[in-house]
Amino acid sequence: MRALSKPRPRTAEEFERNAAEGTTALGASMNALQELMNPEAAKAKVVEVQMKEARSGKKKREGKANDDADADAQDEAGEI
Repeated sequence: MRALSKPRPRTAEEFERNAAEGTTALGASMNALQELMNPEAAKAKVVEVQMKEARSGKKKREGKANDDADADAQDEAGEI
């Protein structure tokens, strides 16, 4: 237990990377409090994420459709 409680030395780069990666408990609690205080903003965030997902899904479908059309055009050109 004593070995686990000892802080291990780390560089400034490691500290900055860990700080950027993880959400702190304080940050998470502030986000939760903000959602409780302003539920409309929380709903707006959800809608925004859904719209982005739908947009990216549409682009993927269009990309696949374009790929299929290109493949069909190449097949027809090969038959001539």
